[in-house]
Formats: sequence, C-alpha cells, structure tokens
Amino acid sequence: MDMKSLCKGVLSTQAGSCTPARSRSNPLIYLKMTLYSRFFSFCGKRDKAFTLIELMVAIAIVGTLAGIAIPVYSNQIKKARIFKAISDIQLIQTEIDLYKEDNDTLPASLDDIGRSNTMDPWGNPYQYANHALIKPGKRRKYHGTVPLNLDYDLFSMGPDGKFKPPLTAKQSQDDIIRADDGNYIGPASEY
Repeated sequence: MDMKSLCKGVLSTQAGSCTPARSRSNPLIYLKMTLYSRFFSFCGKRDKAFTLIELMVAIAIVGTLAGIAIPVYSNQIKKARIFKAISDIQLIQTEIDLYKEDNDTLPASLDDIGRSNTMDPWGNPYQYANHALIKPGKRRKYHGTVPLNLDYDLFSMGPDGKFKPPLTAKQSQDDIIRADDGNYIGPASEY
C-alpha cells in the first residue's frame, strides 16, 4: 500500500498545517505518518524561503573562504611567474651557449639567437649584456664591485620592470637573475 493512500483520512489539515491525526486504532500508522510528514511533507504548503540568519551565515562562510583562497591563489600566481622566468632564462642561456659553440663568440644581442621579442611573465623583454661589448660600470654586480658573471648578464627585470646594476638597489630586488656564470638562476633577493 502506498504512503499517500495510507495518509488519506489519517492526516488532518487544520489551519494549513499537515499533521497526522490521532489514531487510536493503530499507533504504528500515527508514528509512520508523523515521520513521513516531517521528512517528505507532501501535503500542505511549506515555506521555501531562506531566513535572514541563514543568508548571513552563508555570506560569512563564503567571505571567509574567499579571504583564505585569494591570498593563496595570488601567491601561487607569483610563484608560477618566477618559475616561468627561471625556465626562460635557462632556455636562453642554453641557446647562447650553443651560439658560442658554433661561432666562437657570444651573441651581441638576443636578436642574434632569435630572442629579441621574448617577453618575461610580466610583459618586459629579457635583458642581455655581453661583457665584451659594455663598460664595466654597466655590468650587474653584487655589493658594489663584485660582478655577477664574467661572460654576460641575462635577467628579467621582474614585476616592477626596473633595475639598477647593483643587486642591493631597491629596483633590483624583484629581478630574476643569472649569476655565477649560470650556476645560480633565481630571484635577486635570494642570491
């Protein structure tokens, strides 16, 4: 027998409510009808709107999750851009080394290896300086006078798009650099 057909005559609909009528003949039917009406409420109207407190709790939960997720997401984007710049510099370094093997000299610019239009993850062109072609004062250096490389400089200017030759300068702290003749490639702030 179907629950709806069993309910006929057992449920009373007084004042718009759907509650089981007291049945002296069979308390088991009364119990079944009570449970069924509470969990499935197939008769009568049921308020389907959210209360203000429920909405406020939901907004607070979403706000908390967003407050946690957005900084984590931003940090992951920053790390991914740094990793991309490091990978690009390693690839360009390999191409420069191949050019040097083929021509017995370093390229004068990144254009010689077809990389003049290669942009870093922040939209700035990669910087290259062949030490044989520039003045010693223009070379990248660490703590004033110690050159980063003996052969050439290759780096990204980082998110701010600015640099100064010494790594200790504020504009150079976010640069992604090649140092120690290629033995270090990474953020200038960690060198």
